[in-house]
Amino acid sequence: MNWDRSPGNVLSCPDAAFTKWVPEKWGVNAPWLQYKFLIFSVANSIAMSENENVVNSTIDNYSGRAQSFSNWAYGTEANKAALATNKFLAKLSELTSDSLSVVDLGCGPGRDLEVFKNSKSPRCTAIGVDACPELCEIARSKTGCEVMCAEFRDLEKFFKPNSIHGIFSLASLFHIPRSELSGLIEIMIQVLAPGGILLSSFPCGRDQDGNMSDGRWSNSMPLELHQQVLKSHGLEVIDVFHSKIYNGDWGVVISKKN
Repeated sequence: MNWDRSPGNVLSCPDAAFTKWVPEKWGVNAPWLQYKFLIFSVANSIAMSENENVVNSTIDNYSGRAQSFSNWAYGTEANKAALATNKFLAKLSELTSDSLSVVDLGCGPGRDLEVFKNSKSPRCTAIGVDACPELCEIARSKTGCEVMCAEFRDLEKFFKPNSIHGIFSLASLFHIPRSELSGLIEIMIQVLAPGGILLSSFPCGRDQDGNMSDGRWSNSMPLELHQQVLKSHGLEVIDVFHSKIYNGDWGVVISKKN
């Protein structure tokens, strides 16, 4: 890798956050800036690598138990999920549209995706998104719905701005590190139509953001903090409740894009 350290080009390399910087207008080479932005670039690359490790270790966990997780989701947890899906559909039904588009973000084996597909009031076109290939395949076979195997942050690559009426994310956003959550919320807001509905949930018994013993990431936050985060992005909180799904206490918030 050849780095051009000439005046006016402090650090020109593929990973550089800043190139063609301003030293030339100062009339100096400013070598201290070279080191400053070299450190920034390396730190940024390390952070990206760590984020990839978080994603991969979480996917690996579900890939290794996809069928057993599916059995659990469709078994004892189905009734527990019904509270969230019913409340979400009730809020969606207030929107004036003959057919509503819904994205199940972190759809897993497709349990809730199937509920949305079969909904008569409101009628929904349901699309699943999950990063685990094995769970995506199960979801497709069980629901017949389109399921995209992708990371959550790729939403904007698949959906146009203001095109989705509802995003449902039950027990999945907690796998997003808090440092990345704000950016993801902005992406979700971007693809939501005006008046669109977002259901989000996090374990709420403690305030913790880090690796679990099984390799997955867990972003757990008190319900009050959960609401504050959504409001800070301009979302209107319209319903708040608890869910006891997956052996936990989950704070669930339904919010609206105005």
